[in-house]
Amino acid sequence: MDIRKLRSFVTVAKLGSISATAKAMRMAQPAVSQHIKAVETEFGAQLFERKRKGVTPTEAGQEVLRQITQMLEIYDRARSDLQDSRGEPRGAVTLGLPTTVAATLSAQLIKRVLGKYPGIRLRIIESMSGHLREWVDQGRVDLAVLFEPIDAVETAGEPLLIEDLFLIVSASSSQFKDRVTVESAELSAVPLCLPGNPHSLRVMVDRYAVQNDIDLDIRFELDATFAMRELVAEGYANTILPLSPIRRDVAEGRLKALRIGVPDFERRLVFCRSPVHSFTPAFAVVRDELIATLDELHANHSLGARIVSRRRTRA
Repeated sequence: MDIRKLRSFVTVAKLGSISATAKAMRMAQPAVSQHIKAVETEFGAQLFERKRKGVTPTEAGQEVLRQITQMLEIYDRARSDLQDSRGEPRGAVTLGLPTTVAATLSAQLIKRVLGKYPGIRLRIIESMSGHLREWVDQGRVDLAVLFEPIDAVETAGEPLLIEDLFLIVSASSSQFKDRVTVESAELSAVPLCLPGNPHSLRVMVDRYAVQNDIDLDIRFELDATFAMRELVAEGYANTILPLSPIRRDVAEGRLKALRIGVPDFERRLVFCRSPVHSFTPAFAVVRDELIATLDELHANHSLGARIVSRRRTRA
């Protein structure tokens, strides 16, 4: 079976659309359809259910998808290891990062990659997790780091760390003087400034509020983290953020971070790879250096997050 046909099958299953797969893989739509037909013929079963707005894997298709995904991972790993033995990894890599992660991670990651692997051309794109999830599935970015709820039933990728979310208030706030924590029930009485939907942080805050019967008082919406910090520091509202983007403001005495508990408010950071492209040695290097950078920041207490148990050093 042709590897490209297997990749077409996996991408169609991920995107739910033959036309979207054709665009992502830079192929003609009839060619993708032929690939799917060839895979179905090979397995002797209908693997997709055709609908007006796309396709979904049948029960047999779900099982074949699981097996083919594992097969492609083994193939890509073997190919990557062989190419590594032939010389230094090189080529273009596009990495998608959420804005709050990029602010902490980008510069150090670029310096690590450039210093060790001058043949790699690393491009970092900042955006919301929802957009990055779509782009990595479509192959517009090769690799991505995404946020997901800590209680997500099925993780979107390889877990990297767990990050606490805090109620951020002005350091001069009298309401929370001498407080270091706040219970979830207290959030109902706090005027908030939050990003708008579909920002991943807003989605998680809304989800947490519904799960804990909290009636949020959202005064205004703002997607710009810097402006949000300024408004909170001046006492116009409060917000909910991780510690990393406001660490300096806390140290300078402008903002105060209150841990949210009962229950804890956390989110998970995961690493994802595009199903459209093979996992090249350059991709593997960027992944490894990303993990090393996270570990370094964690060791220097720059993250305000907990690293997930040790990971493999190769995909």
